[in-house]
Amino acid sequence: MVQTNQRAVVTVSPSQPGDPALWPDSTIINSYANSDNLTTMEAYNVDQVALFHTTPLSNNLLYKISWTLTPDVHTVERMLLPGHPKSLIELADTASKALDPWFSGRIAPHQYSYPVLANIVIIDHFETSDIAQVVLRGL
Repeated sequence: MVQTNQRAVVTVSPSQPGDPALWPDSTIINSYANSDNLTTMEAYNVDQVALFHTTPLSNNLLYKISWTLTPDVHTVERMLLPGHPKSLIELADTASKALDPWFSGRIAPHQYSYPVLANIVIIDHFETSDIAQVVLRGL
């Protein structure tokens, strides 16, 4: 990634109060669709990107979108049925495959200013996604 001038930052919440963190929790405006349904997540993130570009934010806040499908107990039950993802990785790959078409069809036409998606974009199964290319197209 360094050779192509791309970076990924991985952060985790402190395990104990007082443990050091890269950013305090109050720094990132954190939201996610909380759905295992691709259409629901896509619509939610269209709204989040629009909100990011229309809501004045303090200079010390970072805005994040999550390109993640969130499983629940029904998701796991459906994994036993034909035609459904068989693992959480397959669920993540479902979202990953939809990112580029979603960006091209629903976000890019708005010609938002940089950063197009948000300050931070979260995606599962990063290593098989095209998130870096999509973010770079938004520059």
